[in-house]
Amino acid sequence: MNETLFPVKEIPAIWTDKENGNILNKNTGHKFIIRKDTNKILSCMTDEYKLVKNEDVYSIANPLIGKKGGKMIEERAYAEGARTFWRWRFPDLKVEISKNDTINPEIIIKNSYDGTVGVHAMGGAFRLVCSNGMIIGSIIKDFNAKHSIYNCQLDKLNTIIKDTIDLTVGLCKSISVIGLK
Repeated sequence: MNETLFPVKEIPAIWTDKENGNILNKNTGHKFIIRKDTNKILSCMTDEYKLVKNEDVYSIANPLIGKKGGKMIEERAYAEGARTFWRWRFPDLKVEISKNDTINPEIIIKNSYDGTVGVHAMGGAFRLVCSNGMIIGSIIKDFNAKHSIYNCQLDKLNTIIKDTIDLTVGLCKSISVIGLK
């Protein structure tokens, strides 16, 4: 988990004019998102960007998914931590595709510090079909919340992740019961 759960901080981006012998600090309306462990700048965002930390998203999602029987199968950080991807699978739930062919439902959650994706939670059943990484499947629930100080959905992140898990697991349980009889 160290790859995705590192501390971050916000630092105001200010402009300083030293050419004329004056030191003027002017707020630019932007801020830097910085990794505390490496002091690496992950992004420069406007002041309207709301920082949603990976550790906060993970601390909400992992216990909820674990209670439903989900197991972490993949975690990745991209661009030195600017983008994060987690994937949990429900090994005890099986969705029958055809005779003797089943797949397990999954929850995928993404977060970024560079604005490429908001908090994204997706539940469904998926299958890798090609060595180039192509995946097919069905999305049961999909949610995306933009990182914005004006986005009240981020305050309901716990409920949104729980709803994604409950709907995915509930629907896949009913499919499993029907399909595996």
